Amino acid sequence: MARQAPPATANRPVVTLETGVSAILQRVLVLKKAIYVLDTREESDWRDHKAFVGVRSWIAVPLVVSDSVLGLLSIGSKEPRAFSTRHFHLAKLLGIPAAVAIHNARLYEWAQIYAAERQTLLKKLDETTDKNADPQRGRFSN
Repeated sequence: MARQAPPATANRPVVTLETGVSAILQRVLVLKKAIYVLDTREESDWRDHKAFVGVRSWIAVPLVVSDSVLGLLSIGSKEPRAFSTRHFHLAKLLGIPAAVAIHNARLYEWAQIYAAERQTLLKKLDETTDKNADPQRGRFSN
């Protein structure tokens, strides 16, 4: 059973980043290490992307659960050196429960899907059982 992504809205744009276009993004996701770019204009690996228009200072935290990267917490500012080491530390701390919450939400969604599938199968089984039952003997026919 497939699930369709929610449509993008003006208030909640959906942005997909390809890891191949950014060495920084690859570093964050492959090494599973957070990064703080003080000034994007001074970072040789920085590549402009529509998701980062005007960003001069950037924090990226991989959202990791059970050694799997679920996504990325991305915090940007139009000002260079906008974040302190405390901001960076807090972003990393926020990434842990965020990753767990995303993982739990996915598990819950999968459980709901499987429960619905089981209910459908049980209903079909009951219908088949009812068709094959011999009402006079209370037994199934061959």
